[in-house]
Amino acid sequence: MPTENRTILVTGASGGIGGAVVRLLAESGADVIAAGSSPSKLAPIAAETGARPLVFDVTSESAVRDALQDVLGPVILIANLLTEGSGMAGFTAADAARWVSRAIERPIDVVIANTGRPSKEVLLRYAAEHKEPLELGQLPSSIEVVTGPFWNTSIARHDRRRLSFAVWSVLSGRLLENPAGVADSAGTQPVR
Repeated sequence: MPTENRTILVTGASGGIGGAVVRLLAESGADVIAAGSSPSKLAPIAAETGARPLVFDVTSESAVRDALQDVLGPVILIANLLTEGSGMAGFTAADAARWVSRAIERPIDVVIANTGRPSKEVLLRYAAEHKEPLELGQLPSSIEVVTGPFWNTSIARHDRRRLSFAVWSVLSGRLLENPAGVADSAGTQPVR
């Protein structure tokens, strides 16, 4: 397997998608670092998979920088589905990529972003909570962009199977030393 003897850090490892990625990578022979903010939530996934737990606060630039300073492989950012609150109006996946790049003092390699939308009624409900779908924004051409309809239900939840496929496609392409993947001329790889 291309992941054997590779060290891969997965943030949000105690969540549904993060946990699924940790399991998949651990099963394929990777040395997985399972990262998140809660030691009690990381412990079960670490015990189940043999992953090494790493606790840090993803909202702290210095904590993110310290956690990722030794990661040599690609940095893949999975963009949120929604902005969170009125202070984030107009915030984009490109803004998130710039923030993370600044925090870790290196570029983001890949952004995976949602193109799906729920019904108008659901969008109106979120708008009342000062939340809106996270738009892609203007990303540098050096960042590989993978898009897909990852919005799964009437609430803001990623479609785990589609998102896992997107992550695995990016990782396998890069681990097999095909960093460009099968990108179209715009540099995006739609996931269906």
